[in-house]
Amino acid sequence: CGHRPRRSDRDNLRTAQQAAKRDIKAAERMADQANHAARAECEWRIGEMRAKMQTELREQLDALQISMEAEARRADAAEAERSRLYDKMEGIMRTREGLIIALAEAQLGKHEYSDC
Repeated sequence: CGHRPRRSDRDNLRTAQQAAKRDIKAAERMADQANHAARAECEWRIGEMRAKMQTELREQLDALQISMEAEARRADAAEAERSRLYDKMEGIMRTREGLIIALAEAQLGKHEYSDC
C-alpha cells in the first residue's frame, strides 16, 4: 500500500521549501551586507592609518628640513667668523710687519745719528 502524501501535505512541504529558500536568500543578502560593511570598515581604517602616517612623515620631514636649515645657518656663521678672524690675523701681521720696519728704521736712524 504505497500511500501518497495528501495534497495538503504536499502543499505544506512546498510552502516550507519556498520559505526555506527565502530564508537562505535573506541570510545570503545579510552575509553580503556584513561583508560589504566589514570591507568598508577595513578600507576606512586603512585610509585613516595612511593619513596618519602621511601626517607623521610630513612632520618628520619638516623637522628634518628645519634642522638642516639651522645647521646650514650655523655653518655659514662659522665660515663668516673664520673669514673675520683670518682678516683680523692678516691685519695684525701687517701691523707687526709695519712695526718691525719702523723699529728697524728707527734703529738705523739712531746709528746714523750716533756716528755724528
